Amino acid sequence: RIKGYNSEHEWGDFSTLEDIKVEEIMNDPPETPTIDGPASGKPGTAYSYTFKTTDPDNNQVYYYIEWGDGEIVDWDGPHDSNVEITLSHTWSEKGTYILKAKAKDVHDEESGWETLTVSIPRSKTVIDNLFPRFQHLFNILQNFIKNIYR
Repeated sequence: RIKGYNSEHEWGDFSTLEDIKVEEIMNDPPETPTIDGPASGKPGTAYSYTFKTTDPDNNQVYYYIEWGDGEIVDWDGPHDSNVEITLSHTWSEKGTYILKAKAKDVHDEESGWETLTVSIPRSKTVIDNLFPRFQHLFNILQNFIKNIYR
């Protein structure tokens, strides 16, 4: 025996319930999204990435994104199927990060994961590289210039 609400919103047992219609929704998950954007960059710089998926049932979709540094985008959307979205992210420290994205449709059917490896090396300037290697030459040049202008 089961109980449920009838049309008068009263509890009833199986014998007092009205006909129950059960419809099965045919739904396929969205395709694994694509990720397009730079695979390397500098710490502290914002980079834009595009994400795109197609839902075979043309349902609207949401995106779940893990940037690889602990930051996530928790089901951004809804967005139309087969339409690119663009999101930006800034990595604050050097390292190699695995950017991951998946999609789900409005019926909570999820795609597989797509990944993109992003390398954020330490920023260096030309002077940062040259000065430690040739410090003695800079000292000689500095003394030479001082002697010229005496």
